[in-house]
Amino acid sequence: MKTNKSFILKGLYLLTLFFIISCAKKKETDKTEATYQEKRAETFSKKIDVQSLHEVELLPKTQRATLEWSAFMNAKTEIEKLPNFTIQEVINNSNNLLQSAINLQKEVPEKFNVIPVQSRINVLLTKANVLQQLSIRQQPDAKEIEKLGVAMFKAFDDLEIQLNEVFLKSVEDFEFNLDEKEDSIQQVKKDSVKKLTLKKRMK
Repeated sequence: MKTNKSFILKGLYLLTLFFIISCAKKKETDKTEATYQEKRAETFSKKIDVQSLHEVELLPKTQRATLEWSAFMNAKTEIEKLPNFTIQEVINNSNNLLQSAINLQKEVPEKFNVIPVQSRINVLLTKANVLQQLSIRQQPDAKEIEKLGVAMFKAFDDLEIQLNEVFLKSVEDFEFNLDEKEDSIQQVKKDSVKKLTLKKRMK
């Protein structure tokens, strides 16, 4: 009897000890998980930093032309949200950013359908694709998400610069043609003077 009683007491003691250890481990795990979640929440609530980048001012002609380009205006709306976004908001909006870049590539007006503009759109689309792929991971990398958010903002700036270049190139070509015409006029005048001079000499 004493042996059985002793065995039962030892068994109860071991069960109690196991229960205490299990509870302690669970508390430690919960504490670690809570700490991780707090740090993650703090990291992902940080706003992305685009302060070092400057928004491009579109030329009046570029502005008028892009107003009729709905895909561009939608993409611009999405991009302009980025300076106010936290890293988590960039993740949440990654699908919208990707879709706007896809539509932008599909709907390019004839005026802007030139290789430099297409190249800038392709860069924007590539970055939007990478951002979306990183965002759907179970544990996204906050630094990479922020880096891509900033990169997309810059890529759109570069696109706007290239859109301005389309009209600047037109102005340069126009000025060049005017210079050519002026040179031609001057040459005609010189030739006319020479002919008149020759005629007078012949008389």
